[in-house]
Amino acid sequence: ILRETETDVLVSYLPVGAEEATKWYVEQALTAGCAFVNCIPVFIGREPYWRKRFAQAGLPIIGDDIKSQVGATIVHRMLARLFQERGVRLERTSQLNVGGNMDFYNMLERERLESKKISKTNAVTSMLDHELDPSDIHVGPSDYVPWLSDRKFCHIRMEGRTFGDVPLNLELKLEVWDSPNSAGVVIDAIRCCKLAMDRGLSGALIAPSAYFMKAPPVQYKDDKAHRMVEKFIADLMRMDPDTARKVLNNEITAEQAVQIFERLDPETARGVIKAGIFNVEGLTPIRGAAKVAREFGVDYGKFTEEENTYLRGLMFLFYAWTRQNTPNWFRYITRNPGGFLAKFLAPWFAVVLWNNTIDEELEQSLPPWKRDQLHLITGYKDEDGKDIIIYFRGAPFVDALE
Repeated sequence: ILRETETDVLVSYLPVGAEEATKWYVEQALTAGCAFVNCIPVFIGREPYWRKRFAQAGLPIIGDDIKSQVGATIVHRMLARLFQERGVRLERTSQLNVGGNMDFYNMLERERLESKKISKTNAVTSMLDHELDPSDIHVGPSDYVPWLSDRKFCHIRMEGRTFGDVPLNLELKLEVWDSPNSAGVVIDAIRCCKLAMDRGLSGALIAPSAYFMKAPPVQYKDDKAHRMVEKFIADLMRMDPDTARKVLNNEITAEQAVQIFERLDPETARGVIKAGIFNVEGLTPIRGAAKVAREFGVDYGKFTEEENTYLRGLMFLFYAWTRQNTPNWFRYITRNPGGFLAKFLAPWFAVVLWNNTIDEELEQSLPPWKRDQLHLITGYKDEDGKDIIIYFRGAPFVDALE
């Protein structure tokens, strides 16, 4: 069914405690090539085994255990952090929840609640800089009340001590409609999953999981998690899919990838993506960029300001790529004599295949760049596995590196 319907993202709202069923659906998602959003407290996204499986399959996952828009967990977390930041030492706390939907009815089977209690408890205690004795914290579902229907009542009590060892107690009652309270959050999780999938990211998505889920792979305070997920979205929206894949493969950092596009005006940036700078007809990033840049001519001194800006953006990618492939060009420099290929390649892209010797005649034949400027060497392997280096010269590239 998943393949027939061309499903992109599979969302799990299985009953709490459905361990085996969840794992079965996870396997189906992996087989069908679907991203996965795990909204229940069965630990998938936070487990290294499943994270590795999704990474190997090239699929993203967000998990585990969805937070409501304004629910018991997020309110309890905020209050715990408020105590923490205002110097109130939390000594005891409880969170009691009653509801009337099938989720609460299902949780009458107490053996299903182990992972749920772990998820909700850790979500609160992760806000504190001190440990609470297990007997001093109780967080979890309490009872099923049929007439509440989809409503949920939450009662939170917190006991602590303020300045002068003076006791401070807080009680709060929250009433929500349970299902729609999580629907808006899961929609955002689906959007993040699809965005990541379109850009080739895979494995656990740390920032969205931290913000949307109670039991993510890594816990962050909510304000930081919010900033992280906003940056996650903004960064991916600026990247074309191939750049995003390079970020994932540690070929370039997200910051470097964003810099590429921040240095370009919007129209030029769109042109970069449209031209397929990062993957022209299956070529490597370097050769793909060379093919497109070749259309501008040979002499960088004749470029317009916009074209030089375009090239500076490319230079960030070249520089980052070089840092990941240093052994390639270093081996070429130390093992290969001569610069004869440079004479063949220089006319079509002001690029010189170089080594540790300088061909004076060749240098004089090149365009009159500022030869006292810093140059860049990068490289790649050709189809036969041979190491090739590329030597970039010219002020536009120097400006980019600065």
